[in-house]
Amino acid sequence: MTTVYKITKPDLTTYQGFQWVVGQEHRFSGKGDLCGPGFAHAYMSPELAVLLNPVHASYDPFILWRAEGVVAKEDHGLKVGCTSLTLLEPAPTPMMTTEQRVRFGMLCALAV
Repeated sequence: MTTVYKITKPDLTTYQGFQWVVGQEHRFSGKGDLCGPGFAHAYMSPELAVLLNPVHASYDPFILWRAEGVVAKEDHGLKVGCTSLTLLEPAPTPMMTTEQRVRFGMLCALAV
């Protein structure tokens, strides 16, 4: 198991109303594309989760969770797809300045 970070809505739901339960392991098939039902999306750092929330989920408000997962797929270091994921506890949400967000966006654009 790897420590990962997951963002949910305050009611612990995500895409298409998937309901998460803290401490409960959720398993996924690992089949298909990363952005499909075969994987649970997560991030390798709380900073990436916060920076990418506006383009991946756009939950506002949200809860950032420290979780344990089995990472089976990666998206060029941006997000990961897990075949098993367990929410453990809320994680402190890193505060990002406008300058940090702009620099991150510029670096992403240069990497394309």
